[in-house]
Amino acid sequence: MKLQVVESKSWQWYIGVLLFLIVAMSLSAWIAWEQSKIKRTELGAEVSRLSIINKQLAENLAQKERLLTELDRSVQMSRANIDEVGVTLSKLQEDKKQLEKELTFYRSIMAPEMDKSGLTIDSLRISSITTEVNSLENQQQGDRQYEFELVLTQVKKQDWYIKGRYQIWLIDKPAAGQAEKRISLFSYLNRPKFKPLFSFRYFQTFREVVKIPAQLHPTAIVVTATTRDGKQKAEKRFPWPSEEKTADVQQKEN
Repeated sequence: MKLQVVESKSWQWYIGVLLFLIVAMSLSAWIAWEQSKIKRTELGAEVSRLSIINKQLAENLAQKERLLTELDRSVQMSRANIDEVGVTLSKLQEDKKQLEKELTFYRSIMAPEMDKSGLTIDSLRISSITTEVNSLENQQQGDRQYEFELVLTQVKKQDWYIKGRYQIWLIDKPAAGQAEKRISLFSYLNRPKFKPLFSFRYFQTFREVVKIPAQLHPTAIVVTATTRDGKQKAEKRFPWPSEEKTADVQQKEN
């Protein structure tokens, strides 16, 4: 039988091992803490960098939004300016047409053509009138109300005043096989003492409001004018306008 000799270790050895383990663990913990500190520093730097980038992006976005708002406002102002220019242009065109019309009118008086006589029927304008009061009454009776505007002129060949009488005839729609019938427009005026007289040197405008009965269906209008001495006579035929619109029937000669 052999005896085995086991070396017994003293307590100092165990304490040494324990101290070694404690030192090793402390060193590992310190190294891990240092590494985590470095990671935290790097992470903080990255967070700061991302914050700066985010701030720059937010500023760029706000700048783009402001620019977009300014562009939208500029577009709206441009559209408003275009609309305003269009309205102004339309008004200028209308004014130009009106001025050309007036120039033609006065030129026909001051610089007439060779074949024109002194007394001239320049134009006739017929305007349909509809008011709330007359509308209900006219709907019940079927009558139609119109304003007539007649312009007589005298060309520059004569420098004296001319006086005389004018007449406006409504041409009623004739029945089959019958001749056209002339009806005096002034017979429908509610003015018993009215006299269709003219007296002017260059031109004169006449305006009258007439209510046409429902049973009358004019197809044309004939205007006649005669000077007091009977030496100058003028006659002009105009078409009857449609019921839906105001009609300027000037320059429609017989």
